[in-house]
Amino acid sequence: DKHSFFASEETNFASLGLQTSLVDALQGAGYDRPSTVQELSAPPILSGRSLVLAAETGSGKTMAYLAPLISSILSGKAQEADVQSTSSEGAADGILVLCPNAALCSQVVAFADSLKGPSGAPLVRSAHISSAAPLPRDMPDIVAATPAGLMAATQEYGQYAGWHWTKAGIVTRIRHVVLDEADLLLTGGFQRDVRRILDALREGDRAQRSSAVARQLGVSGDALAALPRHLRKAAAQGVPAMHTCTVHHTPTDTLMRGCVGTRRTWKRQYLFVAATMPSGAGQTVAGDLGRLFPDLLWLSGPSLHEAQRRVAHTWLPITQDSWRSSLQARSLGEVGQGRTLVFAANVAAANEVATVLADVGLQPLLYHREVSPQDRAGALDAMRAGEGGVLVCTDAAARGIDIPDVTHVVQSSFAASAIDFLHRVGRTGRAGKVGRVTSLYMPNHAVLAEAIKAAVDAGEPVEGAFSRNRSFSKKVRK
Repeated sequence: DKHSFFASEETNFASLGLQTSLVDALQGAGYDRPSTVQELSAPPILSGRSLVLAAETGSGKTMAYLAPLISSILSGKAQEADVQSTSSEGAADGILVLCPNAALCSQVVAFADSLKGPSGAPLVRSAHISSAAPLPRDMPDIVAATPAGLMAATQEYGQYAGWHWTKAGIVTRIRHVVLDEADLLLTGGFQRDVRRILDALREGDRAQRSSAVARQLGVSGDALAALPRHLRKAAAQGVPAMHTCTVHHTPTDTLMRGCVGTRRTWKRQYLFVAATMPSGAGQTVAGDLGRLFPDLLWLSGPSLHEAQRRVAHTWLPITQDSWRSSLQARSLGEVGQGRTLVFAANVAAANEVATVLADVGLQPLLYHREVSPQDRAGALDAMRAGEGGVLVCTDAAARGIDIPDVTHVVQSSFAASAIDFLHRVGRTGRAGKVGRVTSLYMPNHAVLAEAIKAAVDAGEPVEGAFSRNRSFSKKVRK
């Protein structure tokens, strides 16, 4: 069954090639079987391939990239005592995970910290980096940060916290780079900081390759720079396997004569992970990635851009007059029956929804940008700790945030796009469980809502609405 959450029965974490200590830690944390997406992604990530992993919400993507990366770190530590060396050879093996929000960063760290060895200590060290707290004295194995948080923290504290927190140090020490929610990070307000980070890392990649090629050829950096353009281009693009060669005085093609032995150059790994990745070679994230990283391996989950099959949908057209009573009726019936998320269009709408629900005796929690970080974290903790509850939120809670066992998602106002719809409804029915979604929509959202409904009812991807939703809105306004 292509829609099955779990991998085939004969597949287990050990058969994916993960380190034994990590397999034991996963089992100790309650993970007995890998998901289909984890089975798909582990082998190429373990091999060091840079890739795009686009898979449906709730498919286990965080573990899909973190487990093989942690396994690589453990393998390196077992083989080399100086794996965290800061030599120019690039022996460091750190992981940088960029996330769009602090809550997702904290989830990444929490998952890594849950994987413990026999002593009870985490197998690897991880930290959420931001300007809100001083940088750790030593760089952890896993650094999770928002792009702005990483930039601010390193610029404010980097020169005082040690060389490894400077631009040069990060470029040298980080070998694995993950963009979690990549389609969001590579657009909009995140784009500038992310591109600055990627540009710095790619500049380091070019310098690393050129330095390695120069050493392998037995020449200085200046001598390499004097080589013909086609040889320098080969060095800049990265050569899979170079040779140790006899050095000649004239930097020409004769440098390639008399070569003996081979050695593979150090290479940084880039992983772009997302639940939505609109395709196409034009002005899309997928098109941009294809141009920036032409050698990326592209992996897609079996139900990419489809609503979860185990989620039941109710579509409710409403008017301004019926909105309040419809919202109260749909939310009130959930008290004591599970966790409910109620999505609103913006901060003002979320506050109004909370008031409407409070009028019928509910005690909803709030999650949006005007709620303090501490209170947002407290709201998530309260939802995770209780057996029920109602969280009123904006789309800030739609990206990557995992609240276990959400049984019902209510759209008090319909999503602004098909992409936002997939992320909202993806908060329920996660990890192969069942869930319900109730979508309230006004006349001005009817065209988009009914187009998505048709795709969901047919069991088809909603990707056809990705590029059309703006024109839908224009037509409605006219």
